[in-house]
Amino acid sequence: MNIGGASGASGVSQRMIRHYEKIGLVPSAVRRDSGYRDYSDADVHRLRFIANAHDLGFPAPVHYQDTDSR
Repeated sequence: MNIGGASGASGVSQRMIRHYEKIGLVPSAVRRDSGYRDYSDADVHRLRFIANAHDLGFPAPVHYQDTDSR
């Protein structure tokens, strides 16, 4: 789905999705041949998790480091 669909499904604004990608909180979305971002269900799930954590008062980290790459 495109960024508008991911935004609607996750409750995270398009601007914040781009910001989260920029700071590394979420991985950059795969790009279609047209250059548009293409988000998976897993991406939307991650965005919902971040939105829920934010609603509970958890601050967004300054920089995310993937712990699975060890």
